[in-house]
Amino acid sequence: MPKSPKIRLHKYLRDHLRVHENFEYSVPEISRNIARYGVQVDGVFTDNRLAWVLPGQKITYSWPQRESGDLTQIKVLQETTDHLLLYKPPGVVVQPGAGHQRVNLVNWLLANYPEQAGFSAQDYPTRGLVHRLDKQTQGLLLVARTSEALQFFQDQFRARQVVKKYLAVVTGVWLEAVEIKNYQARSKAAPTKNKFFWNAQEALNYDLKARFAHSFFRPLFVSRESKNTLVEVQIMTGRMHQIRLQAQALNHALVGDPKYFAASKPLPASSSGGATFDSGWRGQPVEDITHINGLEFRQLQTSIFGSSEFCLLSNYLALKDFGGETLEFKYYD
Repeated sequence: MPKSPKIRLHKYLRDHLRVHENFEYSVPEISRNIARYGVQVDGVFTDNRLAWVLPGQKITYSWPQRESGDLTQIKVLQETTDHLLLYKPPGVVVQPGAGHQRVNLVNWLLANYPEQAGFSAQDYPTRGLVHRLDKQTQGLLLVARTSEALQFFQDQFRARQVVKKYLAVVTGVWLEAVEIKNYQARSKAAPTKNKFFWNAQEALNYDLKARFAHSFFRPLFVSRESKNTLVEVQIMTGRMHQIRLQAQALNHALVGDPKYFAASKPLPASSSGGATFDSGWRGQPVEDITHINGLEFRQLQTSIFGSSEFCLLSNYLALKDFGGETLEFKYYD
């Protein structure tokens, strides 16, 4: 028997959007939008993504535009023959992906810096990106302008020779400097999130690709009135959502974090002493924390992060240049 030409509605829309170069909706978003906003099939409304569609039927829909960052807010902080130092605003996706094929920082680079098109096939689609930032994270982003510079800078990142510090606003009153070591893996239940593990064996039993993560958190400003803390975070490893996941595990989730904000839960006992430990956390009281009231804290938060509800900023980078000198970049002092 010949195969039926009919196709499920969500698959029809997926193929339709691809053909018409309007694939700014990811596949899960298409299904969600059908359920939330519906479509018209020959003038008949449906919100069932599994409805059958036949060739020749007229499909119409009116969905809101997918949220994307404002590329005009990208700032060039430093420009040399071998690298660019950019400020990436919150909401801007760094590289092409499902739902962000056109509006992303890589395409902005291609439009403004033609040499980015000359990187080898193995560097596509990341081009000269030395490292990346999450969509909602703002701050410093280093971009190479030659293949030699890309290799040179990336070698330092891989060898963990780069000093990387972030500023973040977290929930709760945080009075200790904390070193945290743990393991994380991509969540099987929610692939856009990561899953946290204190134990290496548990992590590897869950996923052999689980990775080690290591950070230092230091509180700078605390408001007991608003129950928030501004922390500086130095990351020794660069894992996806590392700071967000660790902060949540320490019961101080990042303010405005839609993925990892959750109710607090008991922490395991802190590791003590100066001995090396494979996983866990240890804290040390900080004496020079600045205590401010709620209004002062909101003003400080706005001065650093602007109007963004999600407060995570890549604030400091230090690495070597071709001559062996240390390059130091700081966004907010």
